[in-house]
Amino acid sequence: MWGLRTRLEPLTQRAALEKSEPLLRRALSLDSLLPEAHMVLGVMRNWFEEYPDRAASERSLRRALELNPGLAEARLFLAQLLFIVGRTEEAAELARTGRELDPRNPFAQVLFAQTLAFQRQYPEAIEVLEDMFRRNPGARAGRPVLAVLYHLEGRFED
Repeated sequence: MWGLRTRLEPLTQRAALEKSEPLLRRALSLDSLLPEAHMVLGVMRNWFEEYPDRAASERSLRRALELNPGLAEARLFLAQLLFIVGRTEEAAELARTGRELDPRNPFAQVLFAQTLAFQRQYPEAIEVLEDMFRRNPGARAGRPVLAVLYHLEGRFED
């Protein structure tokens, strides 16, 4: 029982990175044409490192899209990155096409809503998330984002 318990305890962000990065690099060494691996590497380089390498993150996300132009999450992560660095027009287009590629994917909807929030389009972001939760009532991803959006809109009762 103790062994099972220790395997199920959550990892810190640092510990998760230390465990996942070598595995990710190994996967890419075995097959450099895995778009999802390039996407995850891009996400790690921007969102999970102490000092984000946004240029490397962009290269990884663009490589993922070269390998699989239909990978909605890669498009949406790249859109978020571009918003962060101020390239808003390109980011908005990537976000729109990312959502269109996978309209039923709850995670893609959360990423799209976050992208709308970056543009201060709070009511539109709320609408996206509320619609997603109507279609996927058991979904967990996005609830904290929706709570923040309600707060920003002064909807404290929601």
